[in-house]
Amino acid sequence: MKKMCGLVAAFGLLLVAPVLAEDVDLHVIHRIKMEAFHRSQVMDYVFLLTDLNGPRLSGSPGHHKAADAAAKAMRDIGIRDASVVPWGKFGRSWSYRGISVRMLSPTETSLSGVPMAWSHGTDGPVRGDVVLAPLFADPDHPDLDDLEKIARRIVEYRHEYSGKLRDKIVMVEPARKFSLPTEPSVKRFDDTELDELYIAEAPGTYEPISWPHWRFSRDPEERARRWRATPVEIKSEFWERELAVNDRFYQFLADEGVAAVLLVDDRGDGGAIFSDSYGSWHPGAPVPPPTVTLSPEQYNRIARLLARDVAVELEVDIEAKFHAENVDGRNVIASIAGGKRRNELVMLGGHLDSWHAATGATDNASGCAIVMEAMRILTALDLKMDRTVRMALWDGEEQNYYGSRAYVRANFGDPVSMELKPDHARLSAYYNIDNGSGKIRGVYLQSNDMVRPIFEAWLAPFADQGVTNITIRETFGTDHLIFDAVGLPGFQFVQDPLEYQSRTHHSDLDTVDHLQPGDLMQAAAVLASVVYHTANRDELMPRKPLPRPLPEKKPVPEILEY
Repeated sequence: MKKMCGLVAAFGLLLVAPVLAEDVDLHVIHRIKMEAFHRSQVMDYVFLLTDLNGPRLSGSPGHHKAADAAAKAMRDIGIRDASVVPWGKFGRSWSYRGISVRMLSPTETSLSGVPMAWSHGTDGPVRGDVVLAPLFADPDHPDLDDLEKIARRIVEYRHEYSGKLRDKIVMVEPARKFSLPTEPSVKRFDDTELDELYIAEAPGTYEPISWPHWRFSRDPEERARRWRATPVEIKSEFWERELAVNDRFYQFLADEGVAAVLLVDDRGDGGAIFSDSYGSWHPGAPVPPPTVTLSPEQYNRIARLLARDVAVELEVDIEAKFHAENVDGRNVIASIAGGKRRNELVMLGGHLDSWHAATGATDNASGCAIVMEAMRILTALDLKMDRTVRMALWDGEEQNYYGSRAYVRANFGDPVSMELKPDHARLSAYYNIDNGSGKIRGVYLQSNDMVRPIFEAWLAPFADQGVTNITIRETFGTDHLIFDAVGLPGFQFVQDPLEYQSRTHHSDLDTVDHLQPGDLMQAAAVLASVVYHTANRDELMPRKPLPRPLPEKKPVPEILEY
């Protein structure tokens, strides 16, 4: 029998008194496990969202089909109010049907690439000579930390290359740096790593956050620390400003008559191509020329040929389409009515939208399937729950948390002004699944010390399933942050990484083949149990103090206004 993590077990002994004070229904947990492990339908939900209806790019026909299918699947298990609910206007609807990239000289061969979302198709094959004209020659250039400096570099680039790029296929990034891999691409947390995760991060001080903010370090560790300390609305505004700055570059490339654009991602090798967008979903924004992310090995080959003055000619054929300029965004909402506290809510969810290079299995069909399976388990067992349980499959997470932000603002409050809605007082907790497809190993408390003994009790029956880590740390990058931003208990689970960051996250390998069915079954059982106990707890989940309203916006450099 695998032992519990040392620190977690030790602290569990210290917390016996508060743990015992929290009611845990072991009979119900047993029934949940039996349903989740022996009558699972989680892989059926995965199939529905991936092989049958993937990918699910926000605003695309694929996303709309998947949303309709998810709502119908919930109605089929008896949740009659399950429906697709518009949250507002998303923007442009885009999809692609096929791509071909061929090298014609100095030798003939096919190349592997993925088109970038919201860029033009080619309207038939286009041929052109390749030129290397990177916006920044050094991928680690210090100016890449600063949007103002990037904007000024775009102005310089326009003067440097004006009139020189027409009908060319342009490499706008330098060659990718390679190093010998030293870490395995597949990973499960071991006891030592979970013990380290249990310990709170060292206290740190940062300069006061200005709003708007336009500088973030590119050092991964420093950026992550600063990212966690920055209110989500300030980060979101940064992303919108970054998109507006990039639009100026896209406009120049389009005005110059560039035939196609070649990119390389700073992640991936061995066949994995990471890609997302090179263009804006916002109506009226510039549309860049046809844009392809190549595999780094092939991108580097072309760069080496050009460095030795060998001419390279390519043929690019991308069948991509803009379906509409401004479509409705859509969330999927489904509720199980509660009993004596039916006016209070417990929510669970994950984002339904994906990127387009594959079928979005680990990001985030797996999370949605876990959520749907948890709803099925609670319904199949006909469990009586005092509070109403509501599922939400969010839209637009990959762009800027659009679906969850619209829902929270409409129902709970405004994270900028902190003006709250009546339902703010009635939500007990929101549980999010979006860390890949690995089994649940614990939960991030989001700096909420008050909920520690509650989760210690609720997760203890799953220790034999590897669920041993309750960490005070915060995690970021997904929809629970929108709830946390208005002072609501929003939680994300600790999950085994597997291949998520190394191979599948936003890549062309994000397919069902990289899922572990047993891990999804375990996660669905844990989620169903936590939701059940939250729904029947005597009190709402304890809350942190309300965040302060955000400061007034300060002026930005003129070059960053949009």
